Amino acid sequence: MRDRLGASRLGSLLILMVALLSAPAQAAPSHGLKDHIARLQKPLLTHQPAVEMSDLIVDLMPKSGTRFDWEPELKSSLIWLSDKPGRTQQGDFMRQALARIHTQGTAPVALRRRRREAGWTLKLMTDQPLSLGARWIEISPGMPGKGCFGIFYSGCLFTAEQVFASADLKPRLQCRVGDMFSFNQIYRVSSPGRTDVLVVYSYTNADEDELSWVQIHKVSDLKLFCKNS
Repeated sequence: MRDRLGASRLGSLLILMVALLSAPAQAAPSHGLKDHIARLQKPLLTHQPAVEMSDLIVDLMPKSGTRFDWEPELKSSLIWLSDKPGRTQQGDFMRQALARIHTQGTAPVALRRRRREAGWTLKLMTDQPLSLGARWIEISPGMPGKGCFGIFYSGCLFTAEQVFASADLKPRLQCRVGDMFSFNQIYRVSSPGRTDVLVVYSYTNADEDELSWVQIHKVSDLKLFCKNS
């Protein structure tokens, strides 16, 4: 289940070309990481100011003339889990953060023991040299390594319309790849004073668990997702 694009349905073959970019990356094992996340989550995450998904995307878009940075200057409040990027099991570089994100006022909820916000994981990633900066950003509900699906969670799914709810975002659909069970919708997104980016909205209904997440890519990555572009 944690391999989001591992669905065996025939339509999933259509997104094979982008599976390496769309599948959520797993960090290499780190001593005490779960305890570290738990310590941060309980006292700090619930006290973080919440940010709307659409406003966070605007915040993450590079300012005109700049690129994705490992240490972005953000208005949004994030809890970084490391001071610098580390290696994933796939050999990519990744830097993770926790965030309180709402989609039009709604937050995913964890139902274990007591009801609380499940939080979100934000990842800055690259499969290129570290010095070139992050290549893409992934935003998904739930804590690292846990996700947000199954009977112990609610409110984890969100729509592309919720992603672009901010008036400052101007999305233009470039293509849709996949089928009703698993697909990517790729948008070119503009915002005043920001460099255009691609926002990839992904959905899968594999193994009876529904998941949705987004990635933010450079416009130059369009051909990786849309064959005819």
